Amino acid sequence: MARVNEPHVQAYIRPVLINISNHPVLGWSEEQKKGYKIIDVPFPAIDPCASAESIRDSAFKLAAELNDKYLTNETFFVAGEFSFSFHMVAKLHALGRTVVQATTERIVEELADGTRNVAFQFRQWRII
Repeated sequence: MARVNEPHVQAYIRPVLINISNHPVLGWSEEQKKGYKIIDVPFPAIDPCASAESIRDSAFKLAAELNDKYLTNETFFVAGEFSFSFHMVAKLHALGRTVVQATTERIVEELADGTRNVAFQFRQWRII
């Protein structure tokens, strides 16, 4: 799998990142934002009782709307409910769009009382 920070991949990465998640850019590290103008698109609320067909249709609809709205070669980041994200990424790929995922290192600190502090450190964007 190609990694975004590899030189031969850099030509495919666009300077605008469409962030489709419940994690607005205001909470991101400088490293994660580096090199992009980021546009936040809130991840839609997903009904846990919705049918698979309904989820797919909703994902395809949002992908088509964003494809029409952003007519240049932006990169898309999709993070949220798995089945919706799966269909969203598939549709964006079918539309010829670049999609990335954030890779993180999970840092766990074991505390004296048996609990854990868990943090995630952004490492890079990876094309999917």
